[in-house]
Amino acid sequence: MIGERGGEACALGVLGSLHQAQCRLEEARPCFEQSLAIRREIGDRLGEGLTLGNLGSLLGLLGLTDEAERSFERALAIHHEAAARRLEGIALGGLARLRACQGRRAEFLEAFAGGERLLREVDDRIELGKLLASRGEADLAAGELAGARAALTEATSLAAAIGVAPESALGRSIDALRSALGDSEPVPATPAARPAKDA
Repeated sequence: MIGERGGEACALGVLGSLHQAQCRLEEARPCFEQSLAIRREIGDRLGEGLTLGNLGSLLGLLGLTDEAERSFERALAIHHEAAARRLEGIALGGLARLRACQGRRAEFLEAFAGGERLLREVDDRIELGKLLASRGEADLAAGELAGARAALTEATSLAAAIGVAPESALGRSIDALRSALGDSEPVPATPAARPAKDA
């Protein structure tokens, strides 16, 4: 049944993300690839786009940048076709990070601008904060200290406004950027202004 196959695809995606979080990258890849095959088999286009984005991030970590870029571009095409603006913004953020790691500054800025616009439009402050932290890292690598500090300031403000935990993905990204800039103050543990989605 489609429902059962969809659940299997979801479970494989979760397992892949768990492997990736624990730096078992080679074990994560077949999980994402099997999940992707099932998503395509059952015609789950949004799930296919999400899995392609996850696979793109993983392939980038594995150093397979050409495959990673193709994966992100396929994800973007699916999300754009479906008018899934939040997911399109997240995929653009992933593509921006990949291009930053490759030193493709102009292309990074283009993808960043698109992702930032969409994430502001849908008011996804957690993903916007992550993207701003990535912008700060890229600016720091490019020697743009003022830009890096501006990105850090806004990302920190967003995290405080929604009560993001310091140990969350966004909290860790901000702390890493703060440390790279030579600042020592961690992300404050601030009570949430409204319930935050998974960070």
